[in-house]
Order: sequence, then C-alpha cells, then structure tokens
Amino acid sequence: DERELAEIFANQAAIAIRNADLRQRVVEGLLDTSEAVLKTLKEDTLLPMICQKTREIFNADSTALYIKNPEENRFTYRQGCGLSQDFQQDSSIDCAVFEQTHLREPIIIPDPSQDRCSDGTHYRLEQISAILRAPLLDDAGEIQGILEIYHRDPQRSFNPADVKPLEIIVNQASAALRIARLYRSEQQARRYIEHLVDSSLDGIIAANGEGHITLFNKGAQKILGYTQEEVLNGEFQAAQFYALASISAYEIQDMLENDGKIENTEICLRSKNKENIPVLFSATLLSDPQGNEPGSVGFFKDLRPLKNAENELRMMLDTILAVSQAEDQSQGLHAIAEATVRGLDVSFSVFFLLDEANQEMEIAAAIAVHRQISPLKWNP
Repeated sequence: DERELAEIFANQAAIAIRNADLRQRVVEGLLDTSEAVLKTLKEDTLLPMICQKTREIFNADSTALYIKNPEENRFTYRQGCGLSQDFQQDSSIDCAVFEQTHLREPIIIPDPSQDRCSDGTHYRLEQISAILRAPLLDDAGEIQGILEIYHRDPQRSFNPADVKPLEIIVNQASAALRIARLYRSEQQARRYIEHLVDSSLDGIIAANGEGHITLFNKGAQKILGYTQEEVLNGEFQAAQFYALASISAYEIQDMLENDGKIENTEICLRSKNKENIPVLFSATLLSDPQGNEPGSVGFFKDLRPLKNAENELRMMLDTILAVSQAEDQSQGLHAIAEATVRGLDVSFSVFFLLDEANQEMEIAAAIAVHRQISPLKWNP
C-alpha cells in the first residue's frame, strides 16, 4: 500500500513538473512573441511570424491566419505553417456565418466535422482532429481576422487552459497588425509625396537645422546640374547654392529667421558649372509639433526661359523702333544688325543681300561690338 501511494505521489509530482515546465514555456513564448510582433512593421513579415510563434507556443501541428476581405465578405487564408497547398488555396470562412456562430473570444472545436463555419471538408483532407480558434479585433471591436491552431493527433486536444495564452497572442497580433497597416499607409503616402516632389518641374531643396541638404528633387538636379548623390552626402550646405549676384546667403537666412518665409523673390543660384541661374525663389522654415525648427525647404522656378523670351521681345521692339526711325534702307538694315547684336549678345551681325541680277551676294549692313572675344571659328 505504501509503495502504491508513493507511486501515485511520484506520478502527481511528475505531472506537476511537466505542467510547470509547460506553463514556463508558454510564458516565455508569449513574452518572446509579444516583443517580436510589436517590433515588426511590415505586414508580410508579421503574419508568418505570428503563425510560427503560435505554433511553437502550443506545440501544434499547424496554424492558419485568415484576414477579412471586405469585397468578398469572407475571411480568406493569408498565412500559415504546416499546411498543404490545397488548403492554402481553398480555405476561407464566411464573415456573416462566423459572426452569427461565434462570440468575440477564443473557442475550442474538438471535432472539426461539427464546425458551424464550414462543412469540414478541408479540415478532413488535412487530417485535422482539433481546432483552437480566436478572432483578431480592431480598435472598434470589429473582427479583422481569425487565427486557428490545429492538432492532427486524435490523442491530442485543446483545453480551457489554452484559451488565455491564445487571447494574449491575438491581442498582441491585432495591435501589431494595426501598427503594420498604419506603417504601410504612411509609407504609401510618403512614396506618393516623393513622386509628386520628383515630378515637379520646379526645384525643391530641403535642409536640416545645420544647413545640410536632405532633399534634392529632379527639378533641382536639372536646373543646377548636380546629382542627388553629389548633394545628399551629409556635407553639402544649402548656402553653397546662393550666388552673390543678387542676394547673399546671410540675407536669406535673416529673412527666414525674421519672417519665417520668403515669397516669390528673384535671386540667383549657382549651378555646378558656376553659372548664376536666375530663379523665382520661395522658402519657409519647417517646424515639428513641439514648435522646434528642424530645417527649411525652398522652392524655385528657373527664370532663364522667361529671361530669354524677354530678351527676344526687347530685341523685336528695338528692331521695330529702329527701322521705323530709319531714313533709308541702309540705315534700317544697320539698325536691325545693331539690335541683333544687343539682343542675342553676339559680337557682330552682317546682312548679305543679292544684287538685282541675283548673281552675287554683297554686304548690305554690318555692325560689330568692340570687345575681347574668342577667336572666330567657322563651321562649314
């Protein structure tokens, strides 16, 4: 009798030790899972992690994660482990049926053939003998997904002690999924804004509080001749662009500090080849929610096309005026040549006219400006 009693105590002690070890493994697994999923910002990485960690915690044969598809009004299979390809392709749960037959809490299904959400065919083909199922809820308490855990061994089953760990997992998974989707939305918005910035024909430059360039769009690259790699190296200063021909970097900084912005001011920016580019410039200080000013952003439009058009118009007006005041043909042609020299910023202009017999060309008018010019090269 004493021996039998000792054996009973020994068996009970062994069971208690196994349960303690199991609880310790579950607790450690829950802590590890919580830390891992909450640090994962990408949904495509998060979902496989949830399935694998859950499988390890419950020592299950397989797991499946369903995500709600609003267009089809079904929870469709998105991720899992230990499941066949056929199961992954065919498995889904009707949203309306699930919400009618389940509370918003984990449930144990000891016999998959009695599952009220399906006819059990895909479970039977997968030889699943027991299911532990829990919904993933969003902030409003709406079901956004379902996590299922499977045993295949008929000798194994789930018990009420498994419910609480699963609740913890789905709560953490739901929070992590919401964070991942917010991150994805933020990344999509960021990419859209970057696309808009790069699609702008105008130049856009942003600098941090130390004056180092942090944004240099394609419009700025085209106007100033620098590449992003040359500018976004952490050493390029915004002040290096400001040419002294019109307004200094110190004046621009003073205007920003005093007014917080610069609006439609014509200045010159210095290009990579040292050319002073006339631009219409606007800028504003950036501030964070705490009121700190981490940097500034500037927008500028290349004025060279406008300047060229103004020069052409001025040349036309000068030519018309000169011709209208000329006393004879020779004086009129001379006036046109002179206006051409000024308007096109060239060294000389010559008119060649055919004689009356259209046999020979003769110089009808010519004018040259007297300045140092490079040797003349003719291009045949």
